[in-house]
Amino acid sequence: MFVKISHEEEDFTELDFLQKKCQLKIPTTLRPQDKGIEEAKKRDILKKLGPLMPPNRRLFWSSLHVSNTDEE
Repeated sequence: MFVKISHEEEDFTELDFLQKKCQLKIPTTLRPQDKGIEEAKKRDILKKLGPLMPPNRRLFWSSLHVSNTDEE
């Protein structure tokens, strides 16, 4: 990037604003699989809130992964 310190200057000064130590890497997978929610909780949400949801939200909840583990 080239900048001028003032409007009166004729020449541009090169400005290096990016960090050279920054490396762009693609992160590894954080989880091997989706966490999911309990079957009872999913069924309860769809039963109580499903009729009030727009179709795109309902599709999300109906296709959400189910898991029986109690991990947080």
